[in-house]
Amino acid sequence: MKPKVFKLNIILTVLVGVGLVFISCQSLDTASLNEPDTERALGTPEDVEALIKGSMLAWFRAHNRWGVEHMGVMADALTWSWGNFGGQDMSSEPRIAYPNNTSYVYQSHLDLPWQRMFSALSAASDGLRQIRTGGLIIENETRTHRAEAFAKLVQGLATGYIACFYDRAFILDETVNIDEVGPAITLDQYSPYQEVMATAIAQLEEAIELLETGPAIETEEDWVNGVIMTNEDLAKVAHSYTARYLAQVARSPEERAAVDWNKVKSHAERGVTEAFAPQGDGTFGDWWHSQQWFHNDRGASWGRLDYKMIGGADESDGYQNWLNTPVQQRTEFDMVTGDQRLSGITIKNHADEDVDGGIYAGNWGASPFRANRGTYHFSKYGYYRYENFGLSGNQGPMPIFLPEENDFLIAEALLRMGDAAGAAALIDKTRVTNGGYSPAMEASGGNIGNPDDPRSPLNGSSLWAMLKYEKHLECLMTGAGLEYFDNRGWGDLVTDTPLHAPVPAEELEVLRESVYTFGGGGPGSAPKLSAGPPPRVPD
Repeated sequence: MKPKVFKLNIILTVLVGVGLVFISCQSLDTASLNEPDTERALGTPEDVEALIKGSMLAWFRAHNRWGVEHMGVMADALTWSWGNFGGQDMSSEPRIAYPNNTSYVYQSHLDLPWQRMFSALSAASDGLRQIRTGGLIIENETRTHRAEAFAKLVQGLATGYIACFYDRAFILDETVNIDEVGPAITLDQYSPYQEVMATAIAQLEEAIELLETGPAIETEEDWVNGVIMTNEDLAKVAHSYTARYLAQVARSPEERAAVDWNKVKSHAERGVTEAFAPQGDGTFGDWWHSQQWFHNDRGASWGRLDYKMIGGADESDGYQNWLNTPVQQRTEFDMVTGDQRLSGITIKNHADEDVDGGIYAGNWGASPFRANRGTYHFSKYGYYRYENFGLSGNQGPMPIFLPEENDFLIAEALLRMGDAAGAAALIDKTRVTNGGYSPAMEASGGNIGNPDDPRSPLNGSSLWAMLKYEKHLECLMTGAGLEYFDNRGWGDLVTDTPLHAPVPAEELEVLRESVYTFGGGGPGSAPKLSAGPPPRVPD
């Protein structure tokens, strides 16, 4: 079995994943390359440690291309009409169902997140099993504890992402020996996303306990590329992802309202205090963040900001008129906004022209997209916050969890608890400092509003409207699928957008199960169109 023969069903994904993750960590002889079986990959304590170390890379690659870009446009946070990554298909209106079949040219946007998450799970779980049931010691107890805690963290990160993205999955951890049970797996043994997420939260909380009560540890720079992390740092990451996953697993406003928001708040308060940001390694396959690369180019050719994300900041009638126009007749327009992140600075675009820009984005003029694919995809606004990452050749920090996201999760919890002042203070940390707006309590009149309020930072908007606007403008293109998962739980997805992904077709065919899908008006479709902006109140 050679590494290039990589089946996407769970059985072969986890078996070959062991070999692939291990190969990425250290060199092997020719025999090992041709036979990356579990026994060979776990032959020594050093092999086990290398396998666990490499599991983080397998998980991080969910932020790479093919598996995440389409969620940004399904959420109407970004917009483009290119076919790449399934973007045109999954963002066009009316929405279609996921084309879940093995002949679909962009099937990888369903396959690769599945493959990468189970590769991460298989590596972390197989390594952890050797420690816990095999009594393996990696040089000393401290180094062994580091591997154990790190493996449990990656388990939770991978399992949680699967629960957010897919409707069901096979639960894999160190208690499962896939060599023994793999051939007997059936779709009936796949658990619904609620149970998958419960497993993820338990894994992350176990990681937290190991990291907070065990000996002091520190990773080398190649565990989280270019970043040395202590047990305290890793525990903060686990807290943050626990908070994120608890909120984002919801498939509807009702499910999001039912989240244990006290628990979200508790974990977010102990989360990261500086960006969790692996370093890019200058490649286009391992440690690189495709969205931060593709959409950093000052509007040259890839994606733009969708008006549905930023239009609430428009102080003219442009956005309201755009919403009132039939979808197929919409086209790009110039906004009038006082948001310092979008406007107020004269800068150069990709064509060396003077344009109106802000801290994060600017008005780059006409879209490069094809009119025959729908001018409603057009937007004049390009996001260049991460342009240095692209201009440096995919090197430097790649933020995938910002401290601000913890603040927004806490603020949402406080709004749901009726604490307007507490939520407003957290919203103001970006709204006032970065946006240049007046304080949220003053601008909203203390009106909390409701989770389905359309996003807007303008005077007269509710605190809910301000929170939703701030969160995505500040956290855009960090966490894989962040905007899509939030909009799903807030009820802000366009009608008939898929609410989650099905088990990939190739997996189902291997299991001899019927292929199914979601969205497009069938099962698992978003129920309503996003609302328009609230009435504007003059300054």
